[in-house]
Amino acid sequence: VSAAEAAGGGLWISTVVCLAGLAAEGALCALAVGTKWLLLGRMKPGQHPFWACWCGRWDYLYVTWEAWARATMTHLEGTLLLSWFLRAMGMKIGKRVVLGPGFAQVVDPDMLILEDEATVNAMFQAHTFEDRVLKMDYVRVGRGATLGPASVPLYGAEIGAGAYVAPHSVVMKHEHLLAGGRYQGAPTQRKLAR
Repeated sequence: VSAAEAAGGGLWISTVVCLAGLAAEGALCALAVGTKWLLLGRMKPGQHPFWACWCGRWDYLYVTWEAWARATMTHLEGTLLLSWFLRAMGMKIGKRVVLGPGFAQVVDPDMLILEDEATVNAMFQAHTFEDRVLKMDYVRVGRGATLGPASVPLYGAEIGAGAYVAPHSVVMKHEHLLAGGRYQGAPTQRKLAR
């Protein structure tokens, strides 16, 4: 066997191993998507007692996403493949949306609505536990709006089209930020134009 044939055989084996690894990762991600739809279906705003079966299934989804898909999705941050996966998990993502880091695992994908051309680098909190009750609601980010790094929109928040939320700001529960406004602070306050 010549050196060229041996090198060609090694390249073939390496290619097969890489493709098998990619197929396994893809299968695990598909399994996470299937688990979500089988256990929870489309999640809706509402309240669930902490001890309810629904909360157990909701928590199980978080654990399976972590175990089966998060590592792969972390490598896909900044690509269209991550957006496709998030849509398959129930998130509504418009066109030309820019996602910052941290979207490899989302706790409440059905609760997040990101409209066209939004730039999002936030830590979403579309649910809370209050008095042993899980409460969840939509968080909507309007067209062309920007959520700065480490901003925290709580459940029920609505960020108007073209609004800007400064880094480390907190958008309170059920707070509606006006279109085109600039906001900062914890809780957010509108910055006046000078």
